[in-house]
Amino acid sequence: MAHKAAMAGIMNVALGHMASQALYVAARMKLADRLADGPAETGQLASECAADPALLGRLLRALAAAEVLEQRGPELFALAPMGHALRDGVPNSARNFVLTYLSPPVWNAWADLETTVRTGETAFDRVHGMGAFDYCAAHPDVAAVFHRAMAEDAAQVAEVLAEEFDFSAFGTVADIGGGNGTLLAAVLAATPDLRGILFDTELGVAAAPDVLAGAGVSDRCETVAGDFFAGVPRADAHLLKSVVHDWDDDAAVRLLSTCRRSLPDTGRVLLVERVLPVEAPAGPDPALVRHQLAGPVIMG
Repeated sequence: MAHKAAMAGIMNVALGHMASQALYVAARMKLADRLADGPAETGQLASECAADPALLGRLLRALAAAEVLEQRGPELFALAPMGHALRDGVPNSARNFVLTYLSPPVWNAWADLETTVRTGETAFDRVHGMGAFDYCAAHPDVAAVFHRAMAEDAAQVAEVLAEEFDFSAFGTVADIGGGNGTLLAAVLAATPDLRGILFDTELGVAAAPDVLAGAGVSDRCETVAGDFFAGVPRADAHLLKSVVHDWDDDAAVRLLSTCRRSLPDTGRVLLVERVLPVEAPAGPDPALVRHQLAGPVIMG
């Protein structure tokens, strides 16, 4: 029986890509948004999505088996609690995260994991002939979804960071690579006397005015576009969330050195990163699998 259980476990891991792609298609078709007001029949959803009714019905049943949807009847489906995270623009949404990490550019890079493990080369660079950030620069539509995904991720730590770290000792904090300002807005909202500088590429900060205005901190935050390897704004502290892990050691040192040159002697660099354990914990941890391998496959 133990061997049968082991086989079942391996098969579940091996077929995980099927559930991932079902989730990606659901996000692409905006099924969660279409079901936000209540249950709907397969035929109605197929008409709205311009999809084949029979195949969409299979997708809906698969999503119900994954607890993203609930099946209320032979052809009637509703959102399950987890499915609300696939809605667009709602608190705790992960829709853009799904659209980014299961998109063809990223998916195709993961298909070359073996070569990365054997050679140490970054799969994304090899598959696409350019790095992930250069790819985003060449594909603004991909970059826009990526930046929204990063904002969704930042929202998960924004309140915790503002509560756990005392920013009142600083006059100005610059969020380096801060995207649309979700993280910095939360910090500024929690620290009334603090001023902020949001620094990212032009595309990265494109949605910042609405985010900063929505948080009521526009009057205390300057937005600056640029290349953080070339230079960063002067401030009392630099905040870098999920930035350093994107680069190899040499590039990370260059970035941190750039920050150091723009800080006073009493300045601080605040890094917000996931720290991976040297030894895997007991029991399965899908998130740890992703964090261990995503860097080598996508960023190098």
